[in-house]
Amino acid sequence: MVRINELNRCYRVLGLKPGASLDEINQAYKDLARQWHPDRVPQDDSERQHEAHEKLKEINEARDLLRSCHAKAGAKRNQTASKSTASKSTASKSTPPTPPPAPPPPPKATPPKANYHPPRANYQTPTAAQPPKPAAAQPPKPAAYPLHPYLRSSYYAAYETQTSPAPEPKSPYPQPQASDYPAYPTQTPTHQVPKYQTPQVPKYRGPDLSGSDFQGANLKEKDYANRNLSDANLSNADLSDAFLHNVNLSHAKLFRAKLFRANLLQADLSYADLREANLMGADLSGANLSGADLTGARVGINNRLMVKLTGANLSGTIMPDGTIHS
Repeated sequence: MVRINELNRCYRVLGLKPGASLDEINQAYKDLARQWHPDRVPQDDSERQHEAHEKLKEINEARDLLRSCHAKAGAKRNQTASKSTASKSTASKSTPPTPPPAPPPPPKATPPKANYHPPRANYQTPTAAQPPKPAAAQPPKPAAYPLHPYLRSSYYAAYETQTSPAPEPKSPYPQPQASDYPAYPTQTPTHQVPKYQTPQVPKYRGPDLSGSDFQGANLKEKDYANRNLSDANLSNADLSDAFLHNVNLSHAKLFRAKLFRANLLQADLSYADLREANLMGADLSGANLSGADLTGARVGINNRLMVKLTGANLSGTIMPDGTIHS
């Protein structure tokens, strides 16, 4: 049975946290195997060749042990799931089927009610005496015989004066006209709604290490990814196999620094001092080396370039032979 300490050591070898998934283990193994492959080490350096072989052997053992543990854990989970389903099926077989519910009893017959209604007494509640309402004015009935036109008009005119309401008195003040009011705007004024601005996320994480003094420090295999080391003094520092992904080393002093197989993917090395630095096996893909000084830096053996510079920015960079890259 594998001990927990042995599993934690395997996770540390692959640079993972305990409990990582199988996909993360495979990805970490691929990255480390590519980094420690003996073909990336100079053939004439026997010490580095031996170190690469030992490291690759340790990585393979850690990967195999973690894979076997994950396979055993998956088989145990499948076994427990099959046992639970089998127990459920046996329990369902052992219990007898429940009988169907009994039908409800038929409703009881009720005798029909007799359609008998007692006679209502013609009794009215006495009300208080109310005053008689005035009769509405009725128009005069036309005469049985025709009237003279003059008499007819005077006859109906007398009735209209009695029934028509009195006209309202005119106000002595002038009435407002529609032209006295200001014209209402037909279009509503438009206003601009401010756009939502995405909050700025800091580019670098961790404490700010700009201007720090690491001269001659042993920083081998350290993780300074996404850290701000601008204007830092790293002269003669050992940064072999360090993880410096997306690090800010702008205007930093790296005179005679050891960057052997360092991961400087997308790092900012603009105007950095890299004179006589050891860059053998370093990965500078996508890095910004504009204005950097690489005079005398070790980048290959026998005119063979041993540095990965895919997509790197070399505008204005002083190359190891002293020429300026255009």
